[in-house]
Amino acid sequence: MEWPCECTPAGLENDDDLGEPYAHVEVADDLLGDDLAIATSLAINPQLDAAPANGSSIAFIAAVGEWRGLFSADAFPAVLMDSLTRLEERSPHKLNVFKLPHHGSKGNVTEKLLNNVECSHLLFSSNGDRFGHPDRSAIARVIADKRDKTLHFNHRTDQTLYWDCPELKAEYGFSVAYTCDTADKVG
Repeated sequence: MEWPCECTPAGLENDDDLGEPYAHVEVADDLLGDDLAIATSLAINPQLDAAPANGSSIAFIAAVGEWRGLFSADAFPAVLMDSLTRLEERSPHKLNVFKLPHHGSKGNVTEKLLNNVECSHLLFSSNGDRFGHPDRSAIARVIADKRDKTLHFNHRTDQTLYWDCPELKAEYGFSVAYTCDTADKVG
């Protein structure tokens, strides 16, 4: 009976009425400050997401021929890794696109999850309004391996514009695309 306990405070009355948006949630400024140090971010062990509502997310892989995309909803990283392992033996799991869990939350995007996935197009779906996602520390984990990749953001926000920094992109070997501006083809 966890679900009703989670829905009521969120303003979700029943399946037919999504209710009012969450009450304004105060989100602390990113603890890493304006001068993000990737190494410092990686040293911080994330508090893993344990919200029952997020744990009930439905994640899926869309596959067409050889093309594969993982759409992870708000799923927990351990659940995603276990599910991928059941699908195939090899790791890292090769994907064309990976929609990161929980809008790029630091509690859902872990180094272990990222090490189990090989993908050059990473999707972040968030306008940052409720919880300030995507989190800088989550994105730092994504780019830390310095492999060529594109971060696809669906909104231009303070959280996403930070990563459109030429120095960061050059040092960590990534590019940024704002799909709210163009209909970029992904992988």
